[in-house]
Amino acid sequence: MLTFPHSELPSPQAANTLQGVVIDAANEEPIAGVTISISGTTIGVASNANGSFLLNIPEIDLTNK
Repeated sequence: MLTFPHSELPSPQAANTLQGVVIDAANEEPIAGVTISISGTTIGVASNANGSFLLNIPEIDLTNK
């Protein structure tokens, strides 16, 4: 699970995307099938075979999550 400090959350009125690559810290290999989600919601995606993910964050109020 990725956790973001409150200051890094998208504004409640903004639609955003979060993209990245999940990499094993021990061997620096990409990790497939990792779930990336927004805590307190049903919004999430899984990393692909290359460890990449793109999470679309809709316009929701995240300030109270």
